[in-house]
Amino acid sequence: MSRFDYHTALQSKNFSDFGIKGIKYFKSKKCVGFQYDFVESKSLSKEYDNVDFFYVEAPYPKGIKIFDERAKVKKQRGIEDFAKALNSIITKTRKPFAISTSKHLHNKLPTPKMRYQIKAYICELTFAIYNWEKNIQFKTTEQLMKYVAYNYKCVGDFCCGYGQPLFDFLKYGGQKIVASDHNDLCISVLKEKMENYEKNI
Repeated sequence: MSRFDYHTALQSKNFSDFGIKGIKYFKSKKCVGFQYDFVESKSLSKEYDNVDFFYVEAPYPKGIKIFDERAKVKKQRGIEDFAKALNSIITKTRKPFAISTSKHLHNKLPTPKMRYQIKAYICELTFAIYNWEKNIQFKTTEQLMKYVAYNYKCVGDFCCGYGQPLFDFLKYGGQKIVASDHNDLCISVLKEKMENYEKNI
């Protein structure tokens, strides 16, 4: 695994170890990436208007604090704040969602269409499916993104981290991704990865 494969709260290294500087926004052939704090706004920005499928790997309760510290968020926030914002977005946005949920987060969200275990990049996750009539279960997030790439044009992720699952969407023919994170350093990493990806297509 390279240093920029996957942004996880389990990693001890931080961005300063890599000399990364944050950016607020970038746009490329395949991606729009930008810093955005959906927990603070409790809504999605206009960049997400043309997204037709949302994929979100939500952090576990302890991870919320770690990610906020990395993003230099001064206001102390927890699972209640995260769930309240996510509830608002799920309710207002009638587009398909695949969201990883912990037991604590799941109990604070609306009842999903389906909920099942799926193998993600570095671990098993429980995914909740919203606003989607398909009765399909996938064994891995890569299988999910492959299906999404065949059936949807644009994927959005407002907890994108380094964007690893989004590159699976592109690998299988997905056309466009819209990605944000409240940490502008993650957006810098995503931009670097996207530049490298687009050089080879």
